[in-house]
Amino acid sequence: MKKIYILLSFLTALGWSYSCSDDHNPVYTAGQEVSGQIITPQTGKEYVLEIDKRYEVIETFQWSRTEYSQPLGVRYSLQADVEDGNFESPVLLASLTTQEVSFTGEQLNAAMEKLGLEPDVKSLVKLRLASNAYGGEEGNVPLTQFPTLSSEVIDIYVTPYEEERAYPENLYMIGDEFSDGNWSWDAEGVVQLIPVHGKEGEFWCINYFTAGKEFKWAPKRAWANDFNALDTNTGFVLSGGNAAVEADGVYMVYINMKSSEIYIEPAQVYGIGDCFGGWSAEPILFNIAGDKITQTTTGTGGLRMYAGSSIATSDWWTREFVIMDGKIVYRAGGDELAGVDVAAGKTVRLDFRAGTGIIN
Repeated sequence: MKKIYILLSFLTALGWSYSCSDDHNPVYTAGQEVSGQIITPQTGKEYVLEIDKRYEVIETFQWSRTEYSQPLGVRYSLQADVEDGNFESPVLLASLTTQEVSFTGEQLNAAMEKLGLEPDVKSLVKLRLASNAYGGEEGNVPLTQFPTLSSEVIDIYVTPYEEERAYPENLYMIGDEFSDGNWSWDAEGVVQLIPVHGKEGEFWCINYFTAGKEFKWAPKRAWANDFNALDTNTGFVLSGGNAAVEADGVYMVYINMKSSEIYIEPAQVYGIGDCFGGWSAEPILFNIAGDKITQTTTGTGGLRMYAGSSIATSDWWTREFVIMDGKIVYRAGGDELAGVDVAAGKTVRLDFRAGTGIIN
């Protein structure tokens, strides 16, 4: 009897030990899993997001439970992708262990912005639910031996709104050659960029840059919110925490705060209108020599000029300027500039560093 008792005790202990091991390191059995499916919304549902209702709950997304071959914890990831996407790089809407999640208009709109959807345009968005098994004593250990399960993809239609953002009204550029070499915001050489007419958050300037001399930007003439780059940067390198060009020359700087982009390129200044072949002719590109920009008029009339940019999306006159009393005057956010009458055969000389223009 004693031997039987000992044997039973041993088998009981062995069984208990096996169960514990099985609980913490379960064995995957293929073919017995059932992926959770999205219940709400149904495919084809349309959402028109409104900024005035951005704090209201727009929808509660729900789904069925994912079942594996044995009782396990499950973490659900609700994913979104664009119409022609394949979920290689989806936007994660939510990651949680429950079977529903609510979104306000603001939250859903932010996700649509990450997808790159155009505001005020109805777009198809694909949704799917991904499920992963979790275990451990506290249910927080990923069980990688179990596969990620994906639901069927559903289509919804979303019209996002354009986010309200406060963009700076001004931008300034400071640097080795713009602030007497001492990086003082009080220096006369600090450059104020020109607002692009009618384009909030977009600025430009033309100036002479020396290779390797560093500079950066700020919305005020002060060390606050200054920056040396944005999300997309072209035409310059970062050096010592600042920006710098790699070759001497006259450059066009175009900054779009909305798209978070800085584009620096060799300057292109054009003459247009009566002084340069008439309004039916192609604009004439000015010549650049050193830090001076020149061109000779071919006709008589109002002198009209503008700065070209590879990334500007607005009309030429949004970056227009004229010469008045020997100074370069920019349209910026103001009314149309009055063209200064100039005869044919006159040479126009521009010095953007000095802010001067000469006609002779």
